[in-house]
Amino acid sequence: MPESSLYQKALKWLAARPRSEEELRRKLSENAPADQVERILGQLREAGYVDDANFSYHFASYRVRNKHWGRVRARWDLKRRLLNEEVVERALDRVYTEVGEADLGELALRKKLRGAPLPKETKALKRLHDYLQRQGFTNEFILTLFERTR
Repeated sequence: MPESSLYQKALKWLAARPRSEEELRRKLSENAPADQVERILGQLREAGYVDDANFSYHFASYRVRNKHWGRVRARWDLKRRLLNEEVVERALDRVYTEVGEADLGELALRKKLRGAPLPKETKALKRLHDYLQRQGFTNEFILTLFERTR
């Protein structure tokens, strides 16, 4: 496939949704040899279309602020995007510096409770605990949050 059309295809994929460099590399590798893929990725990097640090920060920031995700869930989702561990941790540190995890936990808890008080029944507390774990909060954090909320 000609390099210019492959470049256009990459731009089309990036316009559809942001992607990490590795995601794009794998997708491009389906249609072109490795050396051609690397040249195109270099052009995209130079043009500012591919930047894993920027992508990971904005991706995590959106998920954390709008979905009230804890660090564990945000890390897992960023790793699914084939991002480097160091890039992921820097992005998460930056996001959680801006938005406190304790505040997010309280927001997630309030959202789930919808104004109701913290339940006293064990089964209901377990359900709430499991929900917060799926949102990416650690067990220790959840128990501390329950103690503060009582």
